Amino acid sequence: MKWFLGIDGGATKTEACITNEYVDKIALAYSGPSNYQTVGIKRAIKNIEKATIQACRAVNIEPPVDYACIALAGINSPLDYETMISELSKLDLFAKLRVIHDGEAALYAATRGKKGIIVILGTGSLVAAYDNKGNYIRACNWGHLLGDEGSAYRIVIKTFSRILKGYDGRLSKIKTQYEILEILKIKNPSDLASIVYTKMNNEDIAKLAPFIIQKAMEDEEILKILENEAEQVAECVKVIHEKTGWDEVYLTGGLTKNFFYVNLVEKEIKKKINNIKIKILEVKPILGTILLMFDEEKIQEENAKKVYEILLKF
Repeated sequence: MKWFLGIDGGATKTEACITNEYVDKIALAYSGPSNYQTVGIKRAIKNIEKATIQACRAVNIEPPVDYACIALAGINSPLDYETMISELSKLDLFAKLRVIHDGEAALYAATRGKKGIIVILGTGSLVAAYDNKGNYIRACNWGHLLGDEGSAYRIVIKTFSRILKGYDGRLSKIKTQYEILEILKIKNPSDLASIVYTKMNNEDIAKLAPFIIQKAMEDEEILKILENEAEQVAECVKVIHEKTGWDEVYLTGGLTKNFFYVNLVEKEIKKKINNIKIKILEVKPILGTILLMFDEEKIQEENAKKVYEILLKF
Protein backbone atom coordinates (compact mmCIF):
# COMPACT_ATOMS: atom_id res chain seq x y z
CA MET A 1 0.00 0.00 0.00
CA LYS A 2 1.33 3.44 -0.97
CA TRP A 3 0.84 6.56 1.10
CA PHE A 4 0.62 9.99 -0.50
CA LEU A 5 1.20 13.29 1.28
CA GLY A 6 0.18 16.60 -0.22
CA ILE A 7 1.22 19.88 1.37
CA ASP A 8 0.08 23.43 0.64
CA GLY A 9 2.45 25.85 2.34
CA GLY A 10 1.76 29.56 2.42
CA ALA A 11 2.39 32.76 4.33
CA THR A 12 -0.22 32.11 7.03
CA LYS A 13 -0.38 28.32 7.44
CA THR A 14 0.73 24.92 6.18
CA GLU A 15 -1.94 22.36 5.30
CA ALA A 16 -1.16 18.68 4.85
CA CYS A 17 -3.36 15.92 3.44
CA ILE A 18 -2.42 12.27 3.64
CA THR A 19 -4.16 9.29 2.06
CA ASN A 20 -3.38 5.95 0.45
CA GLU A 21 -4.02 4.66 -3.06
CA TYR A 22 -7.41 3.25 -2.02
CA VAL A 23 -8.48 6.41 -0.14
CA ASP A 24 -9.83 4.24 2.67
CA LYS A 25 -8.05 6.56 5.10
CA ILE A 26 -7.55 10.30 4.72
CA ALA A 27 -6.52 12.98 7.19
CA LEU A 28 -5.64 16.66 7.31
CA ALA A 29 -3.07 18.35 9.53
CA TYR A 30 -2.03 21.96 10.01
CA SER A 31 0.93 23.96 11.23
CA GLY A 32 2.34 27.48 10.91
CA PRO A 33 3.50 29.29 7.75
CA SER A 34 6.05 27.81 5.34
CA ASN A 35 6.71 30.57 2.82
CA TYR A 36 10.44 30.77 3.44
CA GLN A 37 10.67 34.21 1.86
CA THR A 38 8.58 35.62 4.71
CA VAL A 39 9.34 33.37 7.71
CA GLY A 40 12.85 32.12 6.91
CA ILE A 41 14.08 28.70 5.85
CA LYS A 42 14.37 27.16 9.33
CA ARG A 43 10.84 28.04 10.39
CA ALA A 44 9.40 26.99 7.03
CA ILE A 45 11.06 23.56 7.18
CA LYS A 46 10.03 23.10 10.81
CA ASN A 47 6.37 23.77 10.00
CA ILE A 48 6.43 21.38 7.04
CA GLU A 49 8.00 18.73 9.30
CA LYS A 50 5.37 19.35 11.97
CA ALA A 51 2.45 19.06 9.54
CA THR A 52 3.93 15.88 8.03
CA ILE A 53 4.38 14.14 11.38
CA GLN A 54 0.88 15.13 12.54
CA ALA A 55 -0.63 13.80 9.30
CA CYS A 56 1.22 10.48 9.64
CA ARG A 57 0.06 10.10 13.23
CA ALA A 58 -3.53 10.76 12.19
CA VAL A 59 -3.50 7.65 9.96
CA ASN A 60 -1.24 5.60 12.28
CA ILE A 61 1.79 5.27 10.03
CA GLU A 62 5.45 6.08 10.49
CA PRO A 63 7.41 8.20 8.02
CA PRO A 64 8.82 8.16 5.44
CA VAL A 65 5.71 8.46 3.28
CA ASP A 66 5.97 6.88 -0.16
CA TYR A 67 5.40 10.06 -2.14
CA ALA A 68 5.09 13.71 -1.08
CA CYS A 69 4.13 16.63 -3.28
CA ILE A 70 4.85 19.90 -1.51
CA ALA A 71 3.38 23.07 -3.00
CA LEU A 72 4.91 26.26 -1.65
CA ALA A 73 4.40 29.98 -1.97
CA GLY A 74 7.52 32.07 -2.40
CA ILE A 75 9.51 29.76 -4.67
CA ASN A 76 10.16 31.84 -7.77
CA SER A 77 13.52 30.76 -9.15
CA PRO A 78 15.63 27.61 -9.70
CA LEU A 79 17.62 28.59 -6.60
CA ASP A 80 14.43 28.61 -4.50
CA TYR A 81 13.55 25.09 -5.67
CA GLU A 82 17.07 23.81 -5.06
CA THR A 83 17.11 25.32 -1.57
CA MET A 84 13.79 23.80 -0.52
CA ILE A 85 14.45 20.38 -2.04
CA SER A 86 17.88 20.23 -0.37
CA GLU A 87 16.52 21.17 3.06
CA LEU A 88 13.42 18.97 2.85
CA SER A 89 15.48 15.95 1.77
CA LYS A 90 17.45 16.19 5.03
CA LEU A 91 14.28 15.40 7.01
CA ASP A 92 14.11 11.77 5.80
CA LEU A 93 10.32 12.00 5.86
CA PHE A 94 9.70 11.34 2.16
CA ALA A 95 10.74 8.33 0.05
CA LYS A 96 9.89 10.33 -3.07
CA LEU A 97 9.63 14.12 -3.08
CA ARG A 98 8.32 16.68 -5.52
CA VAL A 99 8.32 20.43 -4.80
CA ILE A 100 6.10 22.69 -6.87
CA HIS A 101 4.88 26.28 -6.82
CA ASP A 102 1.59 26.67 -4.93
CA GLY A 103 0.08 28.18 -8.06
CA GLU A 104 0.81 24.98 -9.96
CA ALA A 105 -1.11 22.99 -7.34
CA ALA A 106 -4.12 25.26 -7.83
CA LEU A 107 -3.76 25.01 -11.61
CA TYR A 108 -3.62 21.22 -11.49
CA ALA A 109 -6.72 21.09 -9.30
CA ALA A 110 -8.54 23.13 -11.95
CA THR A 111 -7.21 21.51 -15.14
CA ARG A 112 -5.61 18.14 -14.27
CA GLY A 113 -2.65 19.24 -16.38
CA LYS A 114 -4.72 19.98 -19.48
CA LYS A 115 -5.93 23.10 -21.29
CA GLY A 116 -6.91 26.15 -19.29
CA ILE A 117 -5.59 29.30 -17.66
CA ILE A 118 -6.03 29.91 -13.95
CA VAL A 119 -6.33 33.40 -12.47
CA ILE A 120 -5.93 33.56 -8.70
CA LEU A 121 -7.17 36.77 -7.10
CA GLY A 122 -6.54 36.68 -3.39
CA THR A 123 -4.12 38.41 -1.03
CA GLY A 124 -1.69 38.08 -3.94
CA SER A 125 -2.39 37.25 -7.57
CA LEU A 126 -1.31 34.77 -10.22
CA VAL A 127 -2.07 33.91 -13.83
CA ALA A 128 -0.77 30.48 -14.88
CA ALA A 129 -1.18 27.57 -17.28
CA TYR A 130 0.53 24.51 -18.67
CA ASP A 131 1.78 25.09 -22.21
CA ASN A 132 1.32 22.50 -24.97
CA LYS A 133 4.53 20.77 -23.83
CA GLY A 134 3.32 20.48 -20.24
CA ASN A 135 5.56 23.23 -18.88
CA TYR A 136 4.18 25.34 -16.03
CA ILE A 137 4.20 29.02 -17.01
CA ARG A 138 2.96 32.04 -15.06
CA ALA A 139 2.72 35.80 -14.93
CA CYS A 140 2.40 38.59 -12.33
CA ASN A 141 3.07 36.43 -9.24
CA TRP A 142 6.22 38.23 -8.08
CA GLY A 143 5.18 39.17 -4.55
CA HIS A 144 3.68 42.32 -3.10
CA LEU A 145 6.74 44.47 -3.79
CA LEU A 146 7.29 43.51 -7.43
CA GLY A 147 3.97 42.21 -8.72
CA ASP A 148 0.63 40.79 -7.54
CA GLU A 149 -1.31 43.03 -9.92
CA GLY A 150 -5.06 42.96 -9.32
CA SER A 151 -4.72 41.40 -5.88
CA ALA A 152 -6.50 42.44 -2.69
CA TYR A 153 -3.23 43.75 -1.29
CA ARG A 154 -2.52 45.88 -4.38
CA ILE A 155 -6.01 47.37 -4.45
CA VAL A 156 -5.73 48.53 -0.84
CA ILE A 157 -2.16 49.84 -1.11
CA LYS A 158 -2.97 51.73 -4.31
CA THR A 159 -5.96 53.30 -2.52
CA PHE A 160 -3.81 54.30 0.46
CA SER A 161 -1.27 55.83 -1.91
CA ARG A 162 -4.03 57.78 -3.66
CA ILE A 163 -5.28 59.14 -0.31
CA LEU A 164 -1.77 60.32 0.56
CA LYS A 165 -1.33 62.04 -2.80
CA GLY A 166 -4.53 63.93 -2.05
CA TYR A 167 -3.20 64.81 1.39
CA ASP A 168 0.01 66.16 -0.16
CA GLY A 169 -1.94 68.27 -2.61
CA ARG A 170 -0.52 66.46 -5.63
CA LEU A 171 -4.03 65.30 -6.51
CA SER A 172 -7.53 66.11 -5.29
CA LYS A 173 -8.83 64.42 -2.15
CA ILE A 174 -10.85 61.31 -2.83
CA LYS A 175 -14.52 61.38 -1.93
CA THR A 176 -14.54 58.46 0.53
CA GLN A 177 -11.18 58.97 2.23
CA TYR A 178 -12.62 59.70 5.68
CA GLU A 179 -14.78 56.58 5.59
CA ILE A 180 -11.64 54.59 4.81
CA LEU A 181 -9.67 56.30 7.58
CA GLU A 182 -12.53 55.64 10.00
CA ILE A 183 -12.42 51.91 9.34
CA LEU A 184 -8.72 52.08 10.24
CA LYS A 185 -9.56 54.08 13.39
CA ILE A 186 -7.42 57.03 12.38
CA LYS A 187 -8.38 60.63 11.62
CA ASN A 188 -5.43 62.00 9.70
CA PRO A 189 -4.15 60.61 6.37
CA SER A 190 -0.58 61.10 7.60
CA ASP A 191 -1.19 58.28 10.10
CA LEU A 192 -1.61 55.82 7.23
CA ALA A 193 2.13 55.37 6.76
CA SER A 194 2.63 54.65 10.44
CA ILE A 195 0.03 51.89 10.72
CA VAL A 196 0.94 50.30 7.37
CA TYR A 197 4.64 50.06 8.28
CA THR A 198 4.30 49.15 11.96
CA LYS A 199 0.91 47.57 12.67
CA MET A 200 -0.33 45.78 9.54
CA ASN A 201 0.96 42.74 7.69
CA ASN A 202 0.01 41.79 4.13
CA GLU A 203 -3.02 39.81 5.25
CA ASP A 204 -4.31 42.67 7.40
CA ILE A 205 -4.01 45.05 4.46
CA ALA A 206 -5.65 42.65 2.01
CA LYS A 207 -8.66 42.13 4.29
CA LEU A 208 -9.70 45.73 3.63
CA ALA A 209 -10.17 45.08 -0.10
CA PRO A 210 -13.91 44.23 0.03
CA PHE A 211 -14.60 47.51 1.85
CA ILE A 212 -12.48 49.47 -0.64
CA ILE A 213 -14.23 47.82 -3.58
CA GLN A 214 -17.60 48.73 -2.09
CA LYS A 215 -16.50 52.38 -1.94
CA ALA A 216 -15.72 52.28 -5.68
CA MET A 217 -19.44 52.34 -6.35
CA GLU A 218 -19.57 55.92 -5.04
CA ASP A 219 -15.98 57.10 -5.57
CA GLU A 220 -14.74 57.53 -9.11
CA GLU A 221 -11.07 57.68 -8.06
CA ILE A 222 -11.25 54.27 -6.40
CA LEU A 223 -13.11 52.92 -9.41
CA LYS A 224 -10.18 54.06 -11.58
CA ILE A 225 -7.81 52.08 -9.34
CA LEU A 226 -9.94 48.94 -9.69
CA GLU A 227 -10.21 49.34 -13.45
CA ASN A 228 -6.44 49.74 -13.73
CA GLU A 229 -5.76 46.65 -11.60
CA ALA A 230 -8.33 44.64 -13.58
CA GLU A 231 -6.68 45.77 -16.82
CA GLN A 232 -3.29 44.56 -15.57
CA VAL A 233 -4.75 41.16 -14.68
CA ALA A 234 -6.19 40.99 -18.19
CA GLU A 235 -2.79 41.85 -19.67
CA CYS A 236 -1.27 38.90 -17.79
CA VAL A 237 -4.03 36.62 -19.09
CA LYS A 238 -3.34 37.86 -22.62
CA VAL A 239 0.37 37.03 -22.28
CA ILE A 240 -0.38 33.48 -21.10
CA HIS A 241 -3.07 33.08 -23.77
CA GLU A 242 -0.58 34.08 -26.48
CA LYS A 243 1.90 31.49 -25.20
CA THR A 244 -0.65 28.66 -25.00
CA GLY A 245 -3.65 29.41 -27.18
CA TRP A 246 -5.97 28.24 -24.39
CA ASP A 247 -9.42 29.86 -24.43
CA GLU A 248 -10.65 28.63 -21.04
CA VAL A 249 -10.00 30.90 -18.04
CA TYR A 250 -10.76 29.88 -14.45
CA LEU A 251 -11.07 32.64 -11.86
CA THR A 252 -10.49 31.66 -8.24
CA GLY A 253 -9.45 33.21 -4.92
CA GLY A 254 -11.13 35.32 -2.26
CA LEU A 255 -11.77 38.33 -4.52
CA THR A 256 -13.92 36.25 -6.87
CA LYS A 257 -16.65 36.42 -4.24
CA ASN A 258 -16.93 40.13 -5.08
CA PHE A 259 -19.05 40.25 -8.22
CA PHE A 260 -18.42 43.95 -8.83
CA TYR A 261 -14.67 43.41 -9.11
CA VAL A 262 -15.02 40.11 -10.98
CA ASN A 263 -17.17 41.84 -13.58
CA LEU A 264 -14.43 44.45 -14.10
CA VAL A 265 -11.81 41.72 -14.53
CA GLU A 266 -13.98 39.74 -16.95
CA LYS A 267 -14.74 42.88 -18.96
CA GLU A 268 -11.03 43.70 -19.32
CA ILE A 269 -10.11 40.13 -20.30
CA LYS A 270 -12.81 40.06 -22.98
CA LYS A 271 -11.55 43.38 -24.33
CA LYS A 272 -8.12 41.86 -24.94
CA ILE A 273 -9.05 38.32 -26.06
CA ASN A 274 -11.85 37.36 -28.44
CA ASN A 275 -14.04 34.31 -27.77
CA ILE A 276 -12.57 33.70 -24.32
CA LYS A 277 -14.56 31.50 -21.93
CA ILE A 278 -14.44 32.58 -18.27
CA LYS A 279 -15.63 30.53 -15.31
CA ILE A 280 -15.47 31.13 -11.55
CA LEU A 281 -14.18 28.02 -9.84
CA GLU A 282 -13.43 27.11 -6.23
CA VAL A 283 -9.96 25.59 -6.24
CA LYS A 284 -8.06 23.88 -3.42
CA PRO A 285 -4.30 23.69 -4.00
CA ILE A 286 -4.06 20.77 -1.55
CA LEU A 287 -6.35 18.81 -3.88
CA GLY A 288 -4.03 19.59 -6.78
CA THR A 289 -1.06 18.04 -4.97
CA ILE A 290 -2.91 14.76 -4.39
CA LEU A 291 -4.36 14.60 -7.91
CA LEU A 292 -0.93 15.27 -9.43
CA MET A 293 0.60 12.34 -7.54
CA PHE A 294 -2.36 10.04 -8.28
CA ASP A 295 -2.20 10.81 -12.00
CA GLU A 296 1.56 10.33 -12.11
CA GLU A 297 1.29 7.00 -10.29
CA LYS A 298 -1.74 5.97 -12.39
CA ILE A 299 -4.06 5.53 -9.42
CA GLN A 300 -7.62 4.58 -10.40
CA GLU A 301 -9.77 7.55 -11.40
CA GLU A 302 -12.56 6.52 -9.04
CA ASN A 303 -10.16 6.94 -6.12
CA ALA A 304 -9.09 10.36 -7.38
CA LYS A 305 -12.79 11.30 -7.43
CA LYS A 306 -13.09 10.15 -3.81
CA VAL A 307 -10.33 12.56 -2.77
CA TYR A 308 -11.98 15.35 -4.75
CA GLU A 309 -15.35 14.80 -3.07
CA ILE A 310 -13.86 14.55 0.42
CA LEU A 311 -11.63 17.62 0.19
CA LEU A 312 -14.36 19.83 -1.24
CA LYS A 313 -16.27 19.33 2.02
CA PHE A 314 -13.48 20.89 4.11
